[in-house]
Amino acid sequence: MDKNQILEQLKTVEDELFSNHYSNYNKKNTWSGIVLRGYGDETFIIKPSEMTNSWKKENEEKLDWDCNDTPLRQKLSEVERYVDLLPFDEIERIRILKLSKGEGELERHTDIQDREAGINDGQWARLHFPLITNDKVIFTQWNTDGSKTKAHMRVGELWYLDMRKPHTAVNFGEEDRYHLIIDVKSDFHLRNWLENSIEVHPPHKETDDYED
Repeated sequence: MDKNQILEQLKTVEDELFSNHYSNYNKKNTWSGIVLRGYGDETFIIKPSEMTNSWKKENEEKLDWDCNDTPLRQKLSEVERYVDLLPFDEIERIRILKLSKGEGELERHTDIQDREAGINDGQWARLHFPLITNDKVIFTQWNTDGSKTKAHMRVGELWYLDMRKPHTAVNFGEEDRYHLIIDVKSDFHLRNWLENSIEVHPPHKETDDYED
């Protein structure tokens, strides 16, 4: 697949459409994104159910928002080539998230506030297509067996990330990192697909040296 086509379309999107990702682990506000399919408009990056209780009280009418396409899905039509690669029928959110160059960092956290995330039947699994990256973009995940996994996700690859586990991401390179992120409905077909990919591309684990 020629990634240049989606990158050319991405250039046409005004920078101000990239909205800061609301979270307490978005260090120095270096994480932002746009929404092609989601809740609300193209700048509302997360789900209403993930927001704070105070926000929910002030925005009760938004708690019933449905997941729908935004105008950006038509404007960035090349995203359909990536959607068509996925052998799954149901898709929830489609987003492009940017981690800024130089000092971009998501501090250690878990995404447990999204109770619908996971690979059990009916949950939503998060798949990442790197669009632009560099060798100083590193993702780290802490595993339940006491080890950690460090990875550099390269352009041309597709990754499933279990965001319920503690993880971090940094971009200390000289180019912004862009990932196309698609949430798909989990079922036995997805789990088999992931198991087969692990056999071909086993994860590299190492001893956990994290200090709190």
